[in-house]
Amino acid sequence: MSSEHPAIDHAVVNSDFHGSRVCIVPMGEAESALEGMRLLFPHDAILTTLVGADLCIYTDNAPASLVAERISLHLQKVQRAA
Repeated sequence: MSSEHPAIDHAVVNSDFHGSRVCIVPMGEAESALEGMRLLFPHDAILTTLVGADLCIYTDNAPASLVAERISLHLQKVQRAA
């Protein structure tokens, strides 16, 4: 990637989540993902909620229905992997 910040590179690779203002990451990636969301959406409040062993990170401008949908999809994916 050609950007100046790794968080932007990560956001480009994962644009379907970051572009929608919602991402779910393992706890080990939480700080990096939080930094990336703050960089991408500097004027939004960044909120978090635990989803099992992972962390859902979203902005205050993300629709609640979208956050719920992403959490539901994530839980289904985790159940399939188990």
